[in-house]
Amino acid sequence: MLSLTRLFADDTSLAVTSSDISETETLLNHDLNILNKWSKQWLVQFNPSKTEGMMFTLSNSNTYGITFDNTTVNFIDNHRHLGLTLSSDASWHSQISEIRTQAVKIQGSMKALKFHLNRNTLNQIYIS
Repeated sequence: MLSLTRLFADDTSLAVTSSDISETETLLNHDLNILNKWSKQWLVQFNPSKTEGMMFTLSNSNTYGITFDNTTVNFIDNHRHLGLTLSSDASWHSQISEIRTQAVKIQGSMKALKFHLNRNTLNQIYIS
């Protein structure tokens, strides 16, 4: 069994589903090793220090034995991927918080513009 691999622009993602952490580590280490060999053969450079891991689990452990090009993969709790913030506990709190922050900024900009623009123009800005 291999991990599911997805490419988008200059990002590469590997995903494995398993109830056994050691199996997950083995599979990811194997696939990262293959990816590393492929990158050296085709002269494609990856930055192992920028490689991050995320485990969706109810377990509280955040240390896993996964390495890429002899560099230990750093595991994180939240990751922004294609505009969506993923959380290791599968909650939406971080995503909702980011949306709220953006909405408050836009609302502040609209309040500042209300003294300089007519209602029709403000409505067009709001809708767009």
